[in-house]
Amino acid sequence: MGIKDDPSYNEVDQSLETFKKTVRYKNKLFDVELPWKRDWHELNDSYSVAKKRLDSLVRRFKNNPDLNLQYRETLHDYEKNGIIEKVPNPEIPINKPVFYMPHQPAFRDESLTTQMRIVYDASSSHSFPHLSLNDCLWPGPNLNSNIFDILINFRLNKFAFISDIEKAFLQLTLAEKDIDAVRFLWTENDTLQVYRFNRVLFGVRSSPFLLSASIKMHLKKFHDEFPTRTECLNRYFYVNDFISEADSLREALEISTQAVSIMDQANMVLRKWSTNSDELRQLWIREGLKNQLQDNPISPRANSTKVLGMLWNTVEDYLIVGTQSLVDSLSNNENTKRHLLLAIGKIFDSLGQLSPFTIRVKCILQVLWMKEISWDEELPPGIRKTWCQWLSEVPRLSELHIPRYVLYSSTGEPTDVLELHCFCDASQKAYGVVIYTRVVKDCNVEVNLLVSKSRVAPLTKITMPRLELLGALLAARLASKVKVIVDLKTPSQVFFWTDSKITLNWIKGLSKRWKSFVSNRVTEIQSLCDTSAWAHCPGKQNPADFLSRGVNVEILLNGDLWWKGPQFLREADFPKDTDNDDTSISLHDISDELKKTSDYSPLTFTLLNHNSVIDDILKISINYMSIIRVMCYVLRFIHNFKNIERLAGHLTIKELQRAEI
Repeated sequence: MGIKDDPSYNEVDQSLETFKKTVRYKNKLFDVELPWKRDWHELNDSYSVAKKRLDSLVRRFKNNPDLNLQYRETLHDYEKNGIIEKVPNPEIPINKPVFYMPHQPAFRDESLTTQMRIVYDASSSHSFPHLSLNDCLWPGPNLNSNIFDILINFRLNKFAFISDIEKAFLQLTLAEKDIDAVRFLWTENDTLQVYRFNRVLFGVRSSPFLLSASIKMHLKKFHDEFPTRTECLNRYFYVNDFISEADSLREALEISTQAVSIMDQANMVLRKWSTNSDELRQLWIREGLKNQLQDNPISPRANSTKVLGMLWNTVEDYLIVGTQSLVDSLSNNENTKRHLLLAIGKIFDSLGQLSPFTIRVKCILQVLWMKEISWDEELPPGIRKTWCQWLSEVPRLSELHIPRYVLYSSTGEPTDVLELHCFCDASQKAYGVVIYTRVVKDCNVEVNLLVSKSRVAPLTKITMPRLELLGALLAARLASKVKVIVDLKTPSQVFFWTDSKITLNWIKGLSKRWKSFVSNRVTEIQSLCDTSAWAHCPGKQNPADFLSRGVNVEILLNGDLWWKGPQFLREADFPKDTDNDDTSISLHDISDELKKTSDYSPLTFTLLNHNSVIDDILKISINYMSIIRVMCYVLRFIHNFKNIERLAGHLTIKELQRAEI
């Protein structure tokens, strides 16, 4: 139509700019405005919906007096602390946005502090096209650190510690002009009352952005005094969670105590401190943090606490991938594509520790898409059997204890050598990469799985060499990200391994020789890493094979190759290439990927022996395959001259391969 968005308009920049212009800091509190993206006059009249939902809740209270009591105590506490207030004369129209939020209880059995919490529905509306409060607000940009980065960092230092901000959203006051947009209904002595929030609350679309932006602005105020520390604190926060680590006890104490002091200036209390160090815990007590320590586990597993969806045993310092919600749902006997997809989503495995197990169900899902199975259609018998077998193995995943700290040496001292080793592999079903840390101290070697990533193979069938190349590209991309997080200083500390000699030949060769598919990917790989870092690894020693074919839970639990990598990595001087054979490959596979050129496209070769007859031959302008054929006939002539048994007829594959070498 010729109508284009204003190129100068950027939602992220606009949201941040509006926040900076409207935010106020007073009495140790940040006062913020809701980021409206639509005229608030378009808000739905939500009073009737909120009233119906409240009536339903009151009926529920009659059957559950304890819930009624908890609910009322929570709201009474809110009112006492100025978080909510009654609306005077709510029936009088006002020239401000008004929205009534339905509310209901939510339960978290694993929580130590608040097992019942009240959640507010800011997305409630009659139906389309009526707009809810969340429909009219910008979500704002995601200012949080990447979970992947946080969890990788969490595994890199000896001392680890976590905390969170108590009632974080409620520590932000809401601008007076917006408080009527967060009204809700309640009953006192059978009398209907109208309340409103004076604070930002969980459930409103823009709340995570407002909290993160406020924290970053607050930390910026201390940048001149603590430049390095505030930059670190910025990386350690994920919404209201604080996840940190340090290389020494002194550094850990400094980070934690300074974080407490700085956040206190914004009325944000860091509580529920947990650590893997008894020494650090004792130092916290001396610093007056005794009341803010987490004394009891939040999980039936003793000494465990949550870290961004994973369980962390602070005593033995190992991680458990969160699968409990999936285990709890196994009683649901639905065998549909919808249920299968929901199951995948209930496994939180950002670092890919379970990838060899989860890739199996991803492959099942791909088959369902290929067969055009609808969302709620019963799975075909064969697929259902495979799916049920996978489900039956899920409970055993809780037996996996993943070491948190991966850079330790057996001597417990700082390491002399730190390396990343990346293995990639592919099959017709899937491809992937797994990365290990290798640390050396006084000839003592420790190897640990750090991260992996897997993908199902494309629906469009492609050759195995191309699939192997996709795995190599994934390895290069993941390694380039991980080495920045780990802060490796030199490329020589990163090694790549593949069991595909064809892929190795492509990567180490000139990318322009190949067709677009290979050329583009090889070019990217060569831009991301040093090609000399690539080496061949026999398939039986390649742990990425687990990713390409998938494994059952028994193999995953006991697969030393998966958790510790191949044996040769644990040698003090590991071989730079584990295959002593030549890297001969199928000429057919190579020639298939060569660019199509004219019969007389120029190629220039330079040989050390300029007096050689072969040198004269290669100076002729001919294409690559023509050179190979000429070399074949030269070698055949030499063979026939020296041997009684003569070669004749069409050129053989063996002759072609020999000529190429």
